[in-house]
Amino acid sequence: MSYFKKLWSELLNLVFPPLPGCPFCGRAGENGEICSFCRQEIIDFQRQPRCNRCGRAQTGKKLSFSSGKILAQLDRLFNCADCLNREKTFKMARAIGTYEGCLKEAIHKFKFKRQRYLAQFLGPLLADVFWTCPAYQEGQVVVPVPLAPSRLRERGFNQAELLAREVAGALNLPLCSAMVKVRETAPQTSLKREQRMDNLKEAFKVEDPFLIAGRTVLLIDDVFTTGATVGECSRVLTNAGAKEVYVLTAAAGISYG
Repeated sequence: MSYFKKLWSELLNLVFPPLPGCPFCGRAGENGEICSFCRQEIIDFQRQPRCNRCGRAQTGKKLSFSSGKILAQLDRLFNCADCLNREKTFKMARAIGTYEGCLKEAIHKFKFKRQRYLAQFLGPLLADVFWTCPAYQEGQVVVPVPLAPSRLRERGFNQAELLAREVAGALNLPLCSAMVKVRETAPQTSLKREQRMDNLKEAFKVEDPFLIAGRTVLLIDDVFTTGATVGECSRVLTNAGAKEVYVLTAAAGISYG
């Protein structure tokens, strides 16, 4: 009986081909478009309290105005503890959504299962984030976070560069690959925050500073976790003459406190 059911199912699929699923979660019947459930996850993120500097969703915010230091309290309201306690080399960072759920699944497929076509869906969403942030519209050139040569050979592509190409095309801005990674580093996922920062020191270089000198840079990466990678890249870009650096990532972690 199971054989005939399978045969019947295959016959139906031949006569009435099923619609392609959602590229993020695979939900069937979405005609290859991002489904309403995944879009709702992104909308929900945009409605959450987020750090004004790094853009990560914030949890555990508690304010008391009994001290009378209203400005300090407001600073803590709009900025996470990490951004308040550490100097940031970029002006702002924003993401499509939190690194969980459909976005985490999509980015995992994009990076590790080599489903490069997902850049065509993530890129326009990054462009949407750009248009919702007036400060970002000062951007003049798009720069991807580079991969080390060995990692590039292993993976076959730089996911940040694919995203950057989509963003540059959508915004009609030049794509600039002036920054390179000049030394191998340990995987960031296995390191604590301070170790991540040390791991990246002197890892990046701008080969042709003329391409970014005096210009506002849109720095593109796939995930903002602690901000160590984009922070070091922003420092290198600024030291090479970039006017300011704004960060756009497909997803971001959560800031606690």
